Amino acid sequence: MPYEIQWEDRCVYVRMYGKIDRYDLKGVYREINNNPLYDSLCWEIHDFLAVTELAYSVDDAEAYGHMDMGGGAITNPQINMAIVSTNEEVLALSSLYHSIIATTRWELKVFPTLEQAQQWVKSGLINP
Repeated sequence: MPYEIQWEDRCVYVRMYGKIDRYDLKGVYREINNNPLYDSLCWEIHDFLAVTELAYSVDDAEAYGHMDMGGGAITNPQINMAIVSTNEEVLALSSLYHSIIATTRWELKVFPTLEQAQQWVKSGLINP
């Protein structure tokens, strides 16, 4: 399980590290969506900075995008998601995912540093 999940207020922080595959991301997805705090969740930060290898395909990104369109975005339409990465593969898959969920009320932004993502979250928590 190469990830850690921390919940704070209406935000969840997911730090991924090492080799990540679709099963790891499925575990993250399940843990977040099955948590009772999910209904009041406003912010997600997914930190990929410590990922050394990504075994996750275009098909996987499309599948998760469609699952969120049909589930997560309906049950909780208020989520803002930050992806933290400088890895080109992560950035490309995030862009694909974003194109799929673009018709939802969810907002997704990509940041090169954790500090920038945290600033974005803090600026939104002022007026939730």
